[in-house]
Amino acid sequence: MTYATSKEALEAAYTELTNSDVAEMYPKYIQHCEHLYDRRAEWALCYREELPVRGNNTKNYAEAAMRILKDKVFERVKAYNAVQLLDFLLTRMTSYYERRLTDLANGCIDVTVSQKYLPGGAVIPKEMVTKTGPDTFECRSQSKEDVTYYIEMSISLCTCCAGINGAPCKHQYAVVRHFNVSSLNFLPLNDPVMRQHLLYLATGMENVRPGWFTSLTGGVNHKPVELEEDNAVDSCDNVFL
Repeated sequence: MTYATSKEALEAAYTELTNSDVAEMYPKYIQHCEHLYDRRAEWALCYREELPVRGNNTKNYAEAAMRILKDKVFERVKAYNAVQLLDFLLTRMTSYYERRLTDLANGCIDVTVSQKYLPGGAVIPKEMVTKTGPDTFECRSQSKEDVTYYIEMSISLCTCCAGINGAPCKHQYAVVRHFNVSSLNFLPLNDPVMRQHLLYLATGMENVRPGWFTSLTGGVNHKPVELEEDNAVDSCDNVFL
């Protein structure tokens, strides 16, 4: 019921649960489910399809920030006084995020980050993706011939079940890969402008040596897509996969 894709599917799953022979053996459990079902709008994902939660349906952003604070800044040490805690928050924590942004700007990423924001595996072929506007695309489904997904790259949304709330999906990745379009859902390894912006956020440096963020294999120059659509450079294939 939690991961039902529609309200109809949620109701069908609830009906199946209440009519189950096993569940009828536990009346208190059914009563508990009835109370939860009355509050289904608070926990069922089908009720938040239009919310741009970016694929995060829990408070994992806050939990991840606290884990970094405990593991990386405080190093799991409790013997700090109030003055030391404040000093670490104002110095160590700032330097940690500066290093992470600098590493990302220079293309130094770890496995954990790359698994979520740099998907590997097979990529949707370019002939299945069609550009329909400045930031809009259509992508045919690989498994269902009569299904087409619509992608809006300016706000990083897709009509598939994964990208409907702004989470990264393979259809957005196909657009990024084949049309050299930037997206905040994926690592900007082929976007020198975004990488320079990340370095500016971390260090405040505006004057970077020309070509510093250019790919060593002759990467993308970020010209308008219409000018290079016929001769798209796929020089980052090995980097992305």
